[in-house]
Amino acid sequence: MDLAQAVRAKIDAGDPAAALGTLTGAEAALPLHAGHIYSWRAELLAELGRADAALDALDEALAAGCRYKAEWLSDDRRLAPLRGLTRFDDVVARAASRYARAQADARPEREVLIPTTARPASGYPTLIALHGNNSNVAQTEPYWKSAVGLGWLTALPQSSEIGVSPHSFTWNDRDRTLSEVEQHFQDLREQSLVDERAVVLAGFSMGALQALALVLTRRFRACGVISIGAYLPHIREFRPLIESGNAAGVRFCIVVGANDSSGYEGAKQLAAELERAEVDVVLDARRDLGHDYPLDMDETLRRALTFVGAASQIAPT
Repeated sequence: MDLAQAVRAKIDAGDPAAALGTLTGAEAALPLHAGHIYSWRAELLAELGRADAALDALDEALAAGCRYKAEWLSDDRRLAPLRGLTRFDDVVARAASRYARAQADARPEREVLIPTTARPASGYPTLIALHGNNSNVAQTEPYWKSAVGLGWLTALPQSSEIGVSPHSFTWNDRDRTLSEVEQHFQDLREQSLVDERAVVLAGFSMGALQALALVLTRRFRACGVISIGAYLPHIREFRPLIESGNAAGVRFCIVVGANDSSGYEGAKQLAAELERAEVDVVLDARRDLGHDYPLDMDETLRRALTFVGAASQIAPT
């Protein structure tokens, strides 16, 4: 998001060449966002009338393993100058074929971190944490693994919904998200690992949005939700759910950065709605944080688990 904002600032300042310079080579530093970076370059080049260079950027993206649905390219208004070109049609067809194959091969995955302490008779309190969009379990694990030392079994699902970049995954499809989370939870329950009184659903960015949504719609039962930098451009769907009592008995810890344009206002509004409904909620707004995990994530997670775990009278020590 920092890169996108820097590019947008240069475009708004009337310097598209500088914007292109900022994007050039950025895919190497941000491999999980490579697909977007290549497409941003192609859009800028197309708008500048450099059709061949724009198509070269899209060819580079496919050579690097990026995946695009056909409509993501063909319906992109900024790529409109390329429409009707035989080479563009070929890129769209190859991209769609690549995406279809990759999506068909994708499977949900899960990493489970089990405390070294003896399993309580009732099972471990359990944290299920969803990665953000354009991410994966490997990138996400460092932010959540400290929960294991606090006695929480920590399950880290990896979505089977592929992102545009290699090794990146998303949670855009809520029904798919629910199905996969439920299956992971059922697998853990069958192993007698889970204390069903103490299940917390958590996530970052889109993963946080889905965690909030699955609990507030009562499609997934949890004693608490930990939301880190949730993607919350609005809370229209949540307001009537809270008013109807769907949040009752659940504790919410909402962590957000004041510089997070995709979620700060929505997080404040959500916390206010929960407070109005007399639901236990903590809004942890960080003045110097953007759309990212807090630097003190281990301590943030400890406080959050202590708060939400109290809903089941099970909190880390």
